[in-house]
Amino acid sequence: MEHLISNIQRFSVDDGPGIRTTVFMMGCPLSCIWCHNPECITGKRKLFNDSLKCAHCGRCIGTCKNGALSVKDGDIEVDREKCTGCLTCVSACPTGAMSVTGREYTKEELIDTLMQDEPFFRKSGGGVTFSGGEPLLHTDYLLPVIKDLKERGISIIFDTCGHVPYGRIREVLPYTDAFLFDIKGMDKEKHMENTGASNEIILENLIKLSRDGVRIFVRMPVIKGANADADEIKNAAELIASLDNIAEADILPYHAYGTLKYARYGIKMCHRELVAPDTEELISYRNILEEHGIRAVIKNL
Repeated sequence: MEHLISNIQRFSVDDGPGIRTTVFMMGCPLSCIWCHNPECITGKRKLFNDSLKCAHCGRCIGTCKNGALSVKDGDIEVDREKCTGCLTCVSACPTGAMSVTGREYTKEELIDTLMQDEPFFRKSGGGVTFSGGEPLLHTDYLLPVIKDLKERGISIIFDTCGHVPYGRIREVLPYTDAFLFDIKGMDKEKHMENTGASNEIILENLIKLSRDGVRIFVRMPVIKGANADADEIKNAAELIASLDNIAEADILPYHAYGTLKYARYGIKMCHRELVAPDTEELISYRNILEEHGIRAVIKNL
């Protein structure tokens, strides 16, 4: 398995306490219909076609030996079935309109890159967050990295969907300060429909993790047309209230920031209309959680 990183995002303020640097690992066991990082789902390098940067010079078309590139409505179109990922078009493109997402770092390179932000971590109480995709698919690669960072006094957080063998969570526990743990739905059938997988392992892992004594920030994406439902929130609240070591529950309203990515990576979007609940609904969900004694925060309200 390749350990590809799609992005290293500096100055993150929504991925845990303080100023953090977030590492987005590629590959995920879920395929959520609202995913805003769809390039991270498969774990393979992705050709990114940015028409806004295109100079319409045609050099990319001339280098493609598979006939995967053509002009449609004045823009370069990629036939993803013909594209073999040879990336000759990336080398030929003079403007960066054709680029590739997915880079391998040696462990030493990654540590050196992350340690460049140490002054910001120290001043803000921040650190490094591993996200994705699903970072816990890469524990064999990340373990030496987080051990090294921990020895340097850097805070470590994992942002996880929870759909992994619990042994992978246990591996990183000694070096992890907190988990951002997603609850994407309580109804098993709806969860399967929305994410492509059951929620049984996820909820079992959340219960086990709560008993292992590490801080947990539960994250609850809420999307009209998918999982925004008062009963779902109530059922989640009952579970969360029964657990230990829950720092807070974060309500994450749907946003469409990743919409353009689907077209530029050639990924099909969900056919359903997905929108954020209105403010009144979000407040009602927060109230349900608070009525169960849970500290609840609506993000980006």
